[in-house]
Amino acid sequence: MRLQPDVVVDAMGLLCPLPIARLGEAVRRAAANTVLLLINDDPAVVLDVIAWCKSTRNELLGILKDERNAFFCYIRKTAGGVEKPHRET
Repeated sequence: MRLQPDVVVDAMGLLCPLPIARLGEAVRRAAANTVLLLINDDPAVVLDVIAWCKSTRNELLGILKDERNAFFCYIRKTAGGVEKPHRET
């Protein structure tokens, strides 16, 4: 099942932290309930996007991998979500 994203963040060929930085920029500009698609080919993006969604309280809808080893990360900006991670004190 593929979702229809409202915003596509093409970060192919970029390494950490650039894909998450680009995602953060797109989330800042997006309204609540916007579905964003982050596309990246660095395997580290999987753990990075999971951690980013948890720390920013945005919803990770799913991650798919295609035959070219590109990752398609679907995120929904939540009404309570934030653009930057919360720091544990």
